[in-house]
Amino acid sequence: MKKAYRFLLSLLTVVLMLTFFGGCNYEEIFTDLNTYPDIFQLAGRAVASEMYRQMDDGTRYNDFASLLFPDTITGLNVVDYYCIYDYSERFEIFLSVQYTPKDYADETDRLSAVKHNGEILYTTEHFSYPAYATALGYNNDCSEYALLDEEQCCIYYVYLQGLRLRDVRMPAEYLPYGYSGYGRVEGINFTIYNTPETYIPIPSSY
Repeated sequence: MKKAYRFLLSLLTVVLMLTFFGGCNYEEIFTDLNTYPDIFQLAGRAVASEMYRQMDDGTRYNDFASLLFPDTITGLNVVDYYCIYDYSERFEIFLSVQYTPKDYADETDRLSAVKHNGEILYTTEHFSYPAYATALGYNNDCSEYALLDEEQCCIYYVYLQGLRLRDVRMPAEYLPYGYSGYGRVEGINFTIYNTPETYIPIPSSY
């Protein structure tokens, strides 16, 4: 009887542990515009500029900046913004900004000049819109790109990592053609981010 009791107790413990750890994909959703600088500090993003900020006293830290997304959205006409992140390091970041015709031209000029380990990819073949991509199907895992809606003077900035197609929440028109698996894009594995550390001096008052 005691052996049966111990067995049942052990079985119950295992079930409870599996239930607990199986539910640990804790998800955070950011929609407040004030959180925009914070989302690029979240752990586990597979592509980042690898830029190290170096203080006057020699200390340094990695800011994991994105070369594609705007540095700041202060003063921009943000139509939509969210970041969905879980502790399995899956990301869905979406930022939609409507520009004036002049600002739209300036921003597309900025995007066209982005480079790191090679130049940004301009494509009219992989999306419903013309696009600039700093990563596309990279390691069958992540993509970072900006979709150009010239008619609306709107740019859609997207970062996806580790998500099955059925788990992506944005409309399909914003996804790469051939998106499948956990971030694979049929026929392409591209990024500009593979480089050694880069150091950028900044004042100690930063």
